[in-house]
Amino acid sequence: MLHKFVLKNQLHGLTVLLIISLIVILSGCGVKSKSAKTFYPEYYAARQLQNQDIVKLRELTVNPDLFVADSATLLLGSYYLYYGDENYGRLLIDKSYNSKNLNEEMSIFGRLWKMESLLREGEKGAAINLSNQVKEMRRTPVFMRVMQIYCNQYGVLVIGDGEINSCIDVAVNGKQKFQEKAAEEIANQNLPIVTDNMTYEEYLKALGIGGAVDNIDGKDMVNDEIKNIDIKPDANINIAGGDIFDDVAAGIIYGMGKYNNNYQIKPVSDFAADENSKTDMLLRLDSYDLFIGGVKSNLGVDYLQLSEVATGLNIVKDKKMAVIVNSEKYEPHGKIIADSFESSGKKVYKVDIKDHQRTMQNIFADEEKEKERFIIIIIADEKEILEVLPIAKYYQFNSTLQDVLIMTAYIPEYEISEDQRSYFKGTYILTSSYLVNNPEYTRVAADFKGFYGMPLSGKGALGYDIITYINKVVNKDTTGKYITGIEKIINGYAIRSSILLYSDGKKLVEKATYRPKQYEGEELLP
Repeated sequence: MLHKFVLKNQLHGLTVLLIISLIVILSGCGVKSKSAKTFYPEYYAARQLQNQDIVKLRELTVNPDLFVADSATLLLGSYYLYYGDENYGRLLIDKSYNSKNLNEEMSIFGRLWKMESLLREGEKGAAINLSNQVKEMRRTPVFMRVMQIYCNQYGVLVIGDGEINSCIDVAVNGKQKFQEKAAEEIANQNLPIVTDNMTYEEYLKALGIGGAVDNIDGKDMVNDEIKNIDIKPDANINIAGGDIFDDVAAGIIYGMGKYNNNYQIKPVSDFAADENSKTDMLLRLDSYDLFIGGVKSNLGVDYLQLSEVATGLNIVKDKKMAVIVNSEKYEPHGKIIADSFESSGKKVYKVDIKDHQRTMQNIFADEEKEKERFIIIIIADEKEILEVLPIAKYYQFNSTLQDVLIMTAYIPEYEISEDQRSYFKGTYILTSSYLVNNPEYTRVAADFKGFYGMPLSGKGALGYDIITYINKVVNKDTTGKYITGIEKIINGYAIRSSILLYSDGKKLVEKATYRPKQYEGEELLP
């Protein structure tokens, strides 16, 4: 009872602080954000892309700066060409390799990756013609730097024209990138994980090419910053980019009480991760980016991983048509699945969740749809699912031909009525956080409900995990346990396994688990 009394006092103090802070913000005194940071696409071109790189580039494909957007699209195309859906990779390369928005470096990379795309499509003659064009390009410093980066991936050290021609011939003859010597050299470069704050000179130095000096050991740098963080016991957790009364904030407040923290939650219009962040923290609710001492982490669910798993499911790839329903927030992830369908010549309908009822009615007005095998994919937050699912089920003309796949971040134990439960019968659910199967979540959720009188939502559980992470990093607390399925924190990103579930109307049945690929040498944070 004493513990609950203390927590209630914290909540009362928070309410007063929120009111004062909101008045300050509405008066125009909120902290202004800094200008956009620099983006160096050559950094990504020089390395085998990892999960956090793909997440970053996905975000950048919709950047208002067309150079950034087209460069990110091109880089993703190169990645998917080798390590994902080849058709999707070719689609992205074709879309961007000849863009006028690219700089000189990315234009050269674009030709090289288009050459690789043609080779993998069996168009060797066209690939050779393009390779000859590259060989004939002027040997500018930019060209030489690009070829050093590109040829290093084939194990060829570029010094002059001879090595460039030999490297291109190696590529045309079908040798795989990042193999044997090349893989060893790339691994030894110790490229930095974070480039947002680097100057161009620091970037060149880190790459270790073109006469650059010693490399920056970015991984150790990040790890040392985490170890040496010194946050005040009563520091602010500044919250921006969302509603301060969001479930995530509720989970954080509850967690602060459980961990006996004295942190203060403060709403801000924005907050720069600069000198102020040495003593305070920032959480952006629109992206779940968390800054502690200027170091960025992200504990949100990886929808990119969910989307890529979804494209490989038999219930998805075996269908001739897909209807993808998502909010604007998840539009890039719906696009991954849509592009995969379209690259195979299949029909895709994209539906905005705000207008799903009218749009889906129009889609299924055609009686021919009754004869087609198709899947409805709903990408939504946990509370949005019930808005769409009844309509999706209602418009299925023949349930033996159609499937419904729900992609959502969290599956908590909600008090769903029998009528609502019937909507889930026969549907598949793909999630990275199957909360009801987590004993630690069950324990925390029971205590949360006893205090608040309401269930602990998925976002609330994420808030609890965020404060658990803060305690591990700042207070070196080794006792806290994550409850949203976090298995590891690698380079500041939460790693969870994707789980495919099937609802038989009464219970959820686990069908398969998809563990993310791990890479050797990655730094594990708390």
